Amino acid sequence: MKSPYLKAAICGFLAGDGSVQVRKEKNFYHYQLDFFPDDEEMLKTYMDAIKYIYNKVPSIRRRDNVFIVRITSKVIVQDILRDASFGIKTWSLPNNLFGRNTPTLWVDWVLHLKSKVPEKRGLRHFFLLKDM
Repeated sequence: MKSPYLKAAICGFLAGDGSVQVRKEKNFYHYQLDFFPDDEEMLKTYMDAIKYIYNKVPSIRRRDNVFIVRITSKVIVQDILRDASFGIKTWSLPNNLFGRNTPTLWVDWVLHLKSKVPEKRGLRHFFLLKDM
């Protein structure tokens, strides 16, 4: 695997601000990833990770102050779903991508620690203490 940490980052971004979709349409299944970052740094990090791991470039649109980043790929969606599950209050950690640092690394990505919002750092510490 090229980089388990980048792949875990992709999963974290999708769990925090995205969706992983497999849906039946008429006679076929549609596979799609959507990510909705609200700043350019998150957008760039996600795009770089997708490009590095999967050698694909998602489409990007902007609506108000949010980017809409979409990629349609059965191979990518199935690969991501092998490592983690996604859903409202039902997503799981991609444990097979980490060593002993699972809670720290995962929560860093899900809560976008690069953000300047202090409340998010507080949530990070809450989750880390709870998981330890």
